[in-house]
Amino acid sequence: MESIRREDLSPTFAYVYDKIYEDGIEQGVLPEVSQGIEQKAREIAVRLIKEGSEDGWIADVTGLSVKQVQEIRKRG
Repeated sequence: MESIRREDLSPTFAYVYDKIYEDGIEQGVLPEVSQGIEQKAREIAVRLIKEGSEDGWIADVTGLSVKQVQEIRKRG
């Protein structure tokens, strides 16, 4: 799925985009989405650790930092 870039929108759609984004922040939707994405990345990291993958590769695949992967590995 390709993401929408604000600078590619017409002025009217850019305004609507900004309002939706602001409303999402005010309603707390965006932080919840971010938390869900990070949680899923952590779940994937756990599975990759169990499969014997290296920390650096797991970090590249999941978007987590190597330090985060190492912390997940320690918790086992």
